[in-house]
Amino acid sequence: MESERILVTGATGFIGRALVQRLVNDGAAVTALVRESPGRSRRRDVPDGVAVAEVDLRYAAGVARAVNEADPTLVVHLAAAGVTDPFLPVHEALRGNLDATINLLKAVAGRCRVLVARTPGEREALNVYAAAKAAAWAFCQMYRRTEGWPIVGVMPFQTYGPGQPARTLMAAAVRAAKAGESFPTTSGEQVRDWVYLADVVEGFIAVARATVIEGDTMELGTGIGTPVREVVERIFKLAGQGRAIIGALPQRPGEAPSQIADAARTRQLIGWRAQISLDEGLTRLLTTD
Repeated sequence: MESERILVTGATGFIGRALVQRLVNDGAAVTALVRESPGRSRRRDVPDGVAVAEVDLRYAAGVARAVNEADPTLVVHLAAAGVTDPFLPVHEALRGNLDATINLLKAVAGRCRVLVARTPGEREALNVYAAAKAAAWAFCQMYRRTEGWPIVGVMPFQTYGPGQPARTLMAAAVRAAKAGESFPTTSGEQVRDWVYLADVVEGFIAVARATVIEGDTMELGTGIGTPVREVVERIFKLAGQGRAIIGALPQRPGEAPSQIADAARTRQLIGWRAQISLDEGLTRLLTTD
């Protein structure tokens, strides 16, 4: 990605931080568009050498100014509201996902390709977050069809790795296993496609470099489904201490029973595939300080 001018929203998030660092290492000129935080600068949350624009995506004027100043050759839209709180109030989900995406697309106005991060939950839309993301993608498709704007969806599946938010299942289970503690969880019957963070970052790079996929969505996953309970049990087995108490908590509402990426199609279209197995990824997590 050397010589590219890349604008990244959600640059201080879980995937965003890793992607920005990868782009910087590649020699790209990166602008991190981060949400304004009264009384606190977000510049410390991005790597050295990255330009920072503190903007609230919910307000069109500020977004337009930031995009014009960055003059990007590529935009990666990772910012979202509700990733760890899928039942947030409806108006917050719509403003943070639908309005924010529309404001960004209109500011770019087709001048460069926009990669829009999607979520597998959009398929069933069983919670407010997923429904708002699905609505945002519908507008992406509308603009692509009516205006011809180059927009591509990127759908990472169950991404895990270092730096994951502490409240997520994987991070909490690893923390308990390292401490030798008991870890109560639900029955964990839902099946997920677990994909390591480094693979997801390479997936975004592969999509950015690919051609003739405008309007399509590239699914980033392994193509292998593993139940949540099995993943939790593997963590404690690898740690050799602590104990998972499966079924101690009630099931969470709004979760699809199975989410598995069409990895074969993604490999065929852009030549990308996940390289890190689940056991290797879990081992890396357990050995990371």
